[in-house]
Amino acid sequence: TAELVKNYETAARTSAKTAKEITGYTENLGEETTEGWCSNCAQLTTHHKVTTEGLKRSLFLCDGCGVPTVNCAAPGCTSMAVKTGGTKGMVPYCAEHRHDIPSFERSAETITDLTEWETLVQFDKPDLAKLTTRASIGVAAVSGAAGVAMLAAPAVGGIIGAQILGHTGIVATNAGLAALGGGSVAAGGLGMAGGTYVVATAGGLLGGVYGDRILGSYIGADKSFRIEKIGDGAGVPVVIARGFLNEKNPEWYKAVRAVKKLYPDSPVYELNWGSKELKHLGAVVGTQAVGQVGKKALLKTVGRAGKVMAKKAAPIAPTLAAGSLLKNPWHTAVNRANQTGTALAALLAKTEQKEFVLVGHSLGGRVMVTAATAMAGFGAAPKIRDIHLMGAAIGGKRNWRPLSEAVNGTVNNYHSAKDPVLKYLYSTAQFGQSAVGRVGFHSQYPNIVDHNVSEIVSNHGEYYDNVELVD
Repeated sequence: TAELVKNYETAARTSAKTAKEITGYTENLGEETTEGWCSNCAQLTTHHKVTTEGLKRSLFLCDGCGVPTVNCAAPGCTSMAVKTGGTKGMVPYCAEHRHDIPSFERSAETITDLTEWETLVQFDKPDLAKLTTRASIGVAAVSGAAGVAMLAAPAVGGIIGAQILGHTGIVATNAGLAALGGGSVAAGGLGMAGGTYVVATAGGLLGGVYGDRILGSYIGADKSFRIEKIGDGAGVPVVIARGFLNEKNPEWYKAVRAVKKLYPDSPVYELNWGSKELKHLGAVVGTQAVGQVGKKALLKTVGRAGKVMAKKAAPIAPTLAAGSLLKNPWHTAVNRANQTGTALAALLAKTEQKEFVLVGHSLGGRVMVTAATAMAGFGAAPKIRDIHLMGAAIGGKRNWRPLSEAVNGTVNNYHSAKDPVLKYLYSTAQFGQSAVGRVGFHSQYPNIVDHNVSEIVSNHGEYYDNVELVD
């Protein structure tokens, strides 16, 4: 697209400027060196001091990755922070003291079971950047089109900006988010999920320290995130994620029942996520829009409005499909689903279990598609055996090659043309897009299979009641 071309051109110009700056540093390397953990590559490396005059702070180049570094501002810390490019208010703390990663020494750590996920996000050092650096990032982020994505997940933008585009500091974050197309969320696009494939293709980054960065950022921002195991078994582990309009129900028995019928010997894990965002979205739909007329009447009203926001849809349209990303409950919930999927991908990559089955309903289906897409570029054999999507709230006009490559088996998509939430609410909020949970993928890839369940599913909450998962 023209927007993406413009983003890459801007990133290229900034990258050239950064390259020129670093070249100047390499021409002025002295003999003095220091040893320390690099906040960019997260390796214990040698850093060569730059002797250029006029620098307010001693500047180094990491022997491992070449990124300009400075001493961490935390008292007694011997680790190196990434040079921020002179951004005002950016105190140079290392990745540990910024809580970008939990630990330098544990960056290669893995877990044997998904229930151990919390050990991967236990921070070794206090977050000294909380009231300084992050405040500056927040101010800068609000002024940009990708404000929500950047505030919630600066790590991903920084990864792309620093490792793929070659920037540092806040420039890396901005350029990275631009390359990811974070702003496309506002136009109903895939948003951060599109960027996760870029992250994965860059050498399987989710399995290493970059997975740590994503986990630290996303899980730290979502206090409701947790994975619980509700049954043991010797079969392939199954992870279930629920979504919009059923997140308040504490009972998982319908989803578990459907899973156990196909996978009787498998351990089952519940993925809880996005409680705040889903609650906010449910409140908007339940109070502002529904009122005294009921949800069915609301959906009929939104349906009559068609693909454009008409005045008849006023109770919900301005809230779900217009206004700022920072105030839009639908898009913040979608963004959280994309982030959760990326975090889940990092967890799966760091888990020693060989294969998983992913099951997701509604926005939970979006979580699972995002997780699979993020893992698609590892190069090794996929860790996902099968995926089951129930009324998945994600648009169908995508390149689904990464999703096809992410699974050893089949992506089973159960869709219903009668699903009123996807037919009216989703389409309205997503500017006329059709969800794969309503119309199917219609994919050219043989392992992405649509199952039309319109005859037995006429409500967004009926999938687990009426649909039998297929092998």
